[in-house]
Amino acid sequence: MDEEFPDEDISDEGYLEDEEEPLQDVDLSLDETDGDFEASIVRRVEDETGEFLLDDPLYEEEFGVTFESFETIPAALDIASVEVNDNEETYSFRIQAAGGGLAELFEERAKTVKYTVYLDTDLDGASDLLLTTTDTPYEGTVVSSDFEIIEQMPSLEMEDDAITLTVSREHAGDRFDWLVVSGYAPSEEAFYTTPLDNVSFVPNVDFAYPSGLHRTVNLLALHSRTRVIRSGYSRCPTSPTPPLKKVPGTRYKGYFISKWWAGARDVAVWCVNPNPGFFADRVSDTSPKGWVARCPFKCGQNSLRVRQSGNKLGAIYHTVADGHCGSVAKDRDGDGRLDVMAFTYKFNTNRVRSCNIERNPSSGVRLARRCKRPVAPYKDPRKVPGSVP
Repeated sequence: MDEEFPDEDISDEGYLEDEEEPLQDVDLSLDETDGDFEASIVRRVEDETGEFLLDDPLYEEEFGVTFESFETIPAALDIASVEVNDNEETYSFRIQAAGGGLAELFEERAKTVKYTVYLDTDLDGASDLLLTTTDTPYEGTVVSSDFEIIEQMPSLEMEDDAITLTVSREHAGDRFDWLVVSGYAPSEEAFYTTPLDNVSFVPNVDFAYPSGLHRTVNLLALHSRTRVIRSGYSRCPTSPTPPLKKVPGTRYKGYFISKWWAGARDVAVWCVNPNPGFFADRVSDTSPKGWVARCPFKCGQNSLRVRQSGNKLGAIYHTVADGHCGSVAKDRDGDGRLDVMAFTYKFNTNRVRSCNIERNPSSGVRLARRCKRPVAPYKDPRKVPGSVP
């Protein structure tokens, strides 16, 4: 049975042409110094340490998972750098952590800690392969987005403060884009299974990826009951780019990323108004149809989880944290706080709730959480709230 928003008024204001709050435009243009994106295989990427992604509404709703501060995440899952090497027959991703105890952590609770590498082997902006640790310490696997086994990981090396995942050149090809993610659940029961017996999913807590260009990245997962049945990542295409398409129901153009459906319900993900553009989620088999989430930040780190209830989609959870890349600051509104937008859409009520979460940039402690009352989908994706006063 689909959940409803408890004890809250709902309205149709999201579907109105005029909003009470003025729409604030976001500068989506590239800097002159930014060139076309070139996938580079052999390179080292540094990642800022001491901060994590702490908000995941689905895990909070399903398992009661809450992260009170950055200190609640083990330093062994804080990505400090990633070094990618070409070893002729394989590629290796050596992930250096900010702290030790990694081997012990995996030995004690491999089901609720995770390191994963997403590979986009055809450079179309969507991942094709997942390199992931498994529920068995010191074992890894390479799978497709729908968890078909591609190969057993050629090797997995674990040190006290680093882990190295590998993939065969035969499957990765000669050029690819990549994204590294660490995951963690504070409770040993807070995980989702997958079609593979030895692969589980937990909340994502840290990202690392090549950042020479403004990036808007999106992690996607489709959940059915207690199982993740599809997973991947996407980015707004940069170069080479596919042809622009008219975004349904709008005056904008953009790139179609993906569409998930079950029964008569669906959600489509678009990169709107590039370049680099922003992610936005649209539901169409509803009345009224429209937009239920968007990324308001130039370098946002997005997480989209879709819950399937039986033979139909039940809910959408889209969270986006303000990020930094290049010369773009993390704190877009200049208030000295880390901003997160969390959108929750329930198909049975056809209403979306938008929440603005603010955290201390040094400690990660939650300072505020402001939500709009649930409303109908928005006609214009740019009118999906980017903040909540």
